Amino acid sequence: SELLDFGESSPEVEKTLLEKPDLFATAAAMRILATHYLKTGQYEKAFDFTITRDSIDGYNGQTLIVYMRDCNERKLFDQAVSMGDYLLERYRNVPQITQAYFFQSEALSYLGRHDDAIAVLEAAAEVMVRNRDRADAVYRIGRIYLDGLHDNQRALDYFDSVATLGPTGLVALNTKQAIPYCYLRMGRLEQARQRFKGLLNRRVGPEMQEEADYQLAAILFYENRVDSSRKAFSKLIVDYPRGYYVNDALEMMMTIDGAVDQSELLKKYAAALLFKERRLTDSTVSLLKQVAEVDGAPLAATALWKLVRISMNQADTTGALAYVGQMVERFADTYFLPYGLKIKADVYLLDADKVDEARQIYRDLLEKYPDYPFAAEVREKMRRLEPDAGSA
Repeated sequence: SELLDFGESSPEVEKTLLEKPDLFATAAAMRILATHYLKTGQYEKAFDFTITRDSIDGYNGQTLIVYMRDCNERKLFDQAVSMGDYLLERYRNVPQITQAYFFQSEALSYLGRHDDAIAVLEAAAEVMVRNRDRADAVYRIGRIYLDGLHDNQRALDYFDSVATLGPTGLVALNTKQAIPYCYLRMGRLEQARQRFKGLLNRRVGPEMQEEADYQLAAILFYENRVDSSRKAFSKLIVDYPRGYYVNDALEMMMTIDGAVDQSELLKKYAAALLFKERRLTDSTVSLLKQVAEVDGAPLAATALWKLVRISMNQADTTGALAYVGQMVERFADTYFLPYGLKIKADVYLLDADKVDEARQIYRDLLEKYPDYPFAAEVREKMRRLEPDAGSA
């Protein structure tokens, strides 16, 4: 199979496999070819060879389910849906059929077909025998309402109903972790706080504990309890020195420290962050722009950096570059400027006419900011652009 990945040998290896007299009786050859065709974008062939291999395996559906998983991992969601349509129409009682439903709903969600994904999960819940599987399906419906449709109350209703199915283990834990986010996104901060505190009273891993502690500190910030918030972020860094949220906590502490004499501006910034957490993008951008307009305020530089990131998340590279330009002109000494310049270089790298400019920005970043967290990534990009200069 490795030889199929090399351009020079690939055609010959493929030809050899296709000419095998017992090709359609050899499951391994079917798998190798199906994987190869999936990698090279020959989806019809990949689909057909996977179906053929399933027949060799006795029509147990396992090959089809693995194919769906592989498609989702490769972000080939249309292909996963096609196989899911085929499989779920023909198979009902094969082992691991639950996974087929879940892979199908996952692919549909990524394609933005949220109502179809919910319909798949509702159908799954009706035919599942084990309460644990039914609870998992209901939980996943709740996640679609929360993250895809932004219907927080409907998501909360589904999460609450999971408990009636009596799940244990990961499904129960994931549900309890999701519930405080429903309250947070509805702006019901006290209820969100109590739910996050409830997580800390359970036997959860350090990752979930850190996440809850971070959100509790953020809620204090949203409530303009700045001193308490800063102490909570500082404690998080001490308690989880290598944690996932350490950089975010550091950023929040820097923001607070840089706005000591700007309490009203800091309140506006906190309101913007709460709108962002609630997925109210227009309100977020409006407030951040108001903060960014204040000349000379360190908080304005932070607001510009947030606007850069929001623009990139919306695939608005023009807007992102405009905000980076403002950072260069107005806040040349801000901590966030190198991050903005890296984004500018990343955008330029996608334009054949601006690759040289991207290369120069990367080179400058390595020379001026060698200790920034993105340094390793920039060095790797430089190695690809000019192999002899990547060690700068």
